[in-house]
Amino acid sequence: MRDDENHRRYRELLGARLLGEIEPEEESELERHLETCPECRAEEAELRSVADLLGEPGSLEKEDLEPPPELKEKVVEEVFGDGRGGGDGGRRARTKAPLAAFAAVAAVVLVGVAAVFVGLPNSGAPGLGDEEPISFGSPPVGVTVEASVVAHTWGTELLMDAEGLEAGEVYTVSIEREDGDTVPTGTFIGVGGAKIDCALNAAVLRQNASAVVIADSDGEQILRSNLEDRPPSLYT
Repeated sequence: MRDDENHRRYRELLGARLLGEIEPEEESELERHLETCPECRAEEAELRSVADLLGEPGSLEKEDLEPPPELKEKVVEEVFGDGRGGGDGGRRARTKAPLAAFAAVAAVVLVGVAAVFVGLPNSGAPGLGDEEPISFGSPPVGVTVEASVVAHTWGTELLMDAEGLEAGEVYTVSIEREDGDTVPTGTFIGVGGAKIDCALNAAVLRQNASAVVIADSDGEQILRSNLEDRPPSLYT
């Protein structure tokens, strides 16, 4: 089972290393952890991609992306608080500060990048590979469903946990396109009160999808989730 406290520390060390604020013994500890943790290796790769963007010379005018002084002051205050002194408290503040500061600066810069390339405020909408929670209105009595869709370059993935669907009944899942066509994602068998955990895929791009529909073996629609409109620019 994942140790959240340990992972929190390693994530802090990732930020410290990217900012050149890591101690040699901490870096050795981090390297040993990365050898056995694919999740942290993936996070390091993502942080490095942001660091590369921040450090790319001439890509954006600095004055266009410089945050206001009051924002910097607030970030420093939140990161360091009263822990600037020595002792263990000061060490903890030093360890946590690089990741928080890195994230804050990256957020400011990436908002500017979005404004430059999109020309609009950041919508915060999920992009490629992000889970987008969806809800099914008025499910049958005793049925609970938690689901999300994930946009990919090759189509749309549906992740779903469901309970209470009739045992032995065959259910068909489809995604409706904006043009009215229906694209199948797959089928599954109900198991009553037991939990169903499944992932299904449809050959329709997220920006062209308008709803997720689940029907029983008679073709009767029992669950429907209308999807929010998404512009193609989110997935390019």
